[in-house]
Amino acid sequence: QVAKKVFRPNKIYLLASSSGKLGKVHLHEWTRKVLLPNIGEESLLLVDSWSCYNDDSLRMASEEQNKNLKIVMIPPKTTGMCQPLDRYFFRVYKNYYRKFSDFVLLHSINVTLHLRDEIIKIHSLIHNQFSSPRYVNTWKYAWFCCGYIDDYEQFVNPTDFCFNNVPLTCSQLSCGEIPFLICSWCKSPLCFNHFYIDYHFCDDFDE
Repeated sequence: QVAKKVFRPNKIYLLASSSGKLGKVHLHEWTRKVLLPNIGEESLLLVDSWSCYNDDSLRMASEEQNKNLKIVMIPPKTTGMCQPLDRYFFRVYKNYYRKFSDFVLLHSINVTLHLRDEIIKIHSLIHNQFSSPRYVNTWKYAWFCCGYIDDYEQFVNPTDFCFNNVPLTCSQLSCGEIPFLICSWCKSPLCFNHFYIDYHFCDDFDE
């Protein structure tokens, strides 16, 4: 019943587990349904020292789909130095999410962010915003911090772009509400209702 009713957004592959944690079954399904169809013929998968990654089935699955997947494991207790997500991405993501939670609390909006559908919806929208071509250099910087690349180009922080210098009116006709953010794709200033409630999943890039 949950599977029939759950909110299913774009770019999110939903799985459930009795424990609420990722296990080998979920890892194998993610590998076959998400990872392998979306990578090139030769790819590098950088993983932490979680025991499930020692399973040779990941390599076997890649060979079945004619993909040359090289798996490199980050040594234990070094993810803070070697994991690009830890070095830069997660802090930016948390700051961005906090803008949502603070806005909901400050304006007493009738949205319960800890409910399942709301969790899926908000992370789908943040993922969409962070996938904008505007932030290609932003995520390269995370790899530079770990020493995997030698230099980086000037980049923009998603939180700064979306929430600083927001215009005074929503771009939607006859709205009249104060904008919540600027879309990372189309650069439209949008109020909370037009962005979050109406689910502004965008792929119209405006440089």
